[in-house]
Amino acid sequence: MRILRYLKVTPRKRLMFCKYGHTDVERKSHGIPSACGNIHNITYPFRLDNDPKPNNCAGRRWYLDLSCDNNLTVLHLYSGKFYVQAINYDNRTIRVVDAGIRSDNFSSIPHYSLAPYNFSSFDSCFPSPSTTTPVTFFKCTKAVNSSSMTSTYDYVKGGNITTSDLEDGCRIEWTTMVSTSLYRKDRNVSYQHIHNALVYGFELQINVRRFVITGL
Repeated sequence: MRILRYLKVTPRKRLMFCKYGHTDVERKSHGIPSACGNIHNITYPFRLDNDPKPNNCAGRRWYLDLSCDNNLTVLHLYSGKFYVQAINYDNRTIRVVDAGIRSDNFSSIPHYSLAPYNFSSFDSCFPSPSTTTPVTFFKCTKAVNSSSMTSTYDYVKGGNITTSDLEDGCRIEWTTMVSTSLYRKDRNVSYQHIHNALVYGFELQINVRRFVITGL
């Protein structure tokens, strides 16, 4: 007769699951919110890069670091610098604007190129097609006669761009994003309208799946 031995295995490490809390009570349990300039509610899943990490379960969690630069809250994305305009924990979005845009300078332009295709499902946040649309800045060697383009510093076109959209002698300088509610690609707009949309910024959706992690 074959005798089977059953061994009781005791794990040496305890597996701990931490997940993103959706209520005010859960959010406050992660620590006192930080503040920088006009942003007064910086809390999990965000933190200022000089904040101490908590020692509880939240200390094992993944955070998206922000920085405070000259009293302005900054989010760094793909080597670009973006100023945080608002954080909405109810719909899990963060609104940012390119650091090169100035509300009092009509000729200010984005310093960084950022498009929806730069993001992946592994990123901490991503643009939502329902709330964000790309706008592309062109340089052309000759005038472009097209109602879909607005004459500005050079040319600007809203929506996704394909090679067939490029006229001869034109090249893409950079792409950025704006709020869909302020700029719709199916209507002609002035550059002042585009500038206002750039000043307002665009929303990024917080990737909640990144916040369900395990800690040892």
